[in-house]
Order: sequence, then structure tokens, then C-alpha cells
Amino acid sequence: RWNLKQGAWRKSFAAGNLVDVVFTDTTPFMRRYRHKAWGNMSGGVLRQDVYKQFVEIQDLMRSSSATWKLVVGHHPIRSYGEHCQLGGDEDCLDMQFLKPVLQKFKAN
Repeated sequence: RWNLKQGAWRKSFAAGNLVDVVFTDTTPFMRRYRHKAWGNMSGGVLRQDVYKQFVEIQDLMRSSSATWKLVVGHHPIRSYGEHCQLGGDEDCLDMQFLKPVLQKFKAN
């Protein structure tokens, strides 16, 4: 089960500022979840501020001086698996907004 706190946060690994991993809850960015009954429950996708989370991701990436910067979420930006097939799942389309941020801050 995917168990991730809301928003975005960073964890550093390895000595010498080698690796920073930004973890983010990607579920609120998924359009198909916005009409689900559970979306408006406490902590649900409709109760989360996606703009604030997007800014948090950028701030965490901007302030990182690690050699390696990784961003981890549940939904893919790009996938060769069952996600992102034409006419199928929209995961990749919903997550494309992150691609320029990852490029700008040189995520690995």
C-alpha cells in the first residue's frame, strides 16, 4: 500500500551532500480522482492544495545542493508499462507539468 504523507518533503542520503530525494504525493494531481466520493474526505485529493505542493517541490529542488537529486512519487511522468498507453491511462498526461521543473533543477 502506498502510504505517503501529504505535500512534499526532502530526505538526504549519504555523507557529503551526495543524494537528496524529494518525495511527493502525486495523487492530488490526478484529474480522474477528483470526482471520486473519497476525494472530499479528510486528507482527500479535493482537500489538498496542489498549487502549494507544486511550489513546495520547486522550493525543495531549488534549495538542494546535492550532487544527485531525485523526485519520487506514485504516478509516472513517463512509463513503458501499462501506464501512458494511447487511449488508456492518463497518468503521464496529468504528471507532465513536473517535467520542466525536473529539467530546470537538474533532477537525475
